[in-house]
Amino acid sequence: MKKGFTILEVMIVLILFAILVAVIVFVFRTILITWSSQETRAGVDINLDFTVENMVRELRESEVIGYANDNELRFTQGLNDDTEYYIYYFYNSSDTYPPDFSQDTYELRKTTLSGVSGQDLTTGTFDYGDGEIVIIDTISPNAPVTPSALSFRVPEAFYYAIHAGNLYTEHDIDFQNSDGTITGDISASDKVNQEGGMTITGDIDETNDSNTTLPYAAISYYESVADTTTDANMTFTAGGSPYSGIYYIDADAIIESNVTINGSVIVTGSINLQNSDTVVINPTYPYPSLVAGSAINARNMQNSVIGNSLKGGLIYAKTSIDLSQNDTNTFYGTIVAGGNIDLTDCTNIAIAYDSDIQSVSPPYFYYSTITIDLYVERGDEKIGASTQVRTRL
Repeated sequence: MKKGFTILEVMIVLILFAILVAVIVFVFRTILITWSSQETRAGVDINLDFTVENMVRELRESEVIGYANDNELRFTQGLNDDTEYYIYYFYNSSDTYPPDFSQDTYELRKTTLSGVSGQDLTTGTFDYGDGEIVIIDTISPNAPVTPSALSFRVPEAFYYAIHAGNLYTEHDIDFQNSDGTITGDISASDKVNQEGGMTITGDIDETNDSNTTLPYAAISYYESVADTTTDANMTFTAGGSPYSGIYYIDADAIIESNVTINGSVIVTGSINLQNSDTVVINPTYPYPSLVAGSAINARNMQNSVIGNSLKGGLIYAKTSIDLSQNDTNTFYGTIVAGGNIDLTDCTNIAIAYDSDIQSVSPPYFYYSTITIDLYVERGDEKIGASTQVRTRL
């Protein structure tokens, strides 16, 4: 009897072979797609990580960082006459500046700022859409899941009109027998005392409610940007008034009556304004009014104005600040001390917080925080790189 394959058997073999080939092709294609997807993801991951690292390096080398609108970072590079101004921002051709982030994806771009007044980065302008493309297809900051974001936050103490002390220390702000007005919040690492005679239009945070780290001032850095420097004690007199620019004094300073300073006084030692009358200190934003490596003594100061009425200012002492027995004085901006702040026996004192300090921090203060969140969508995956760093500002 002859044996052989029937047509049916041949067809079954062919069908099974075809199925096997199809399965092999499908598996091979899946492997290729997976490899390709992994390669694409790896490429995006590397690109995002490189971008974030490069941004962090640039921002850490900056003298001044700030923002004018949400989800952008403005910063400087270089010093004095060599200073250049830049911005990182999100761009979509269907949006306008400042963007409302109504689109799904944006390009992260970097470009130069022009027309910056002094170091006030908020005054800089640019053409929306200009600059190099850093990353494409970043997910909108308004996305409900994994939004991209750029943010800058000044040291926590700079969110208060007055702050005394450091984290886990016990330092007070004392208002005994004083009257006047404070516009803004107050914070002390221990207690705010006898504030009943004051009109305070803000919150009072004490002890555990404060938990605020004293920002560290890298005072010596100011020497590189100062208009006048000296390593001897300096006295600001009425005869030499008005004074202009940034004064860096590697010693102590005395500010006498009838003195106007259109600038900043930065000292490694102490600042003495005791018994002074009619003192005006008008800093150039974002630079501070007064910075002392030790204490500030302004006891019995009268009829004086410290700070810029439009842009505020900063009074900072690493140890204590004595403003007792002040009479008819106005302070614009923020008062920060590492120790106690004495505001006892004051008459008609006014302290007006200015939130402009939140947009551009005074230079050379540690504990500002930059947050960078960049997310890109590839297929069904969201790939991201994030970091939070503290600058030297």
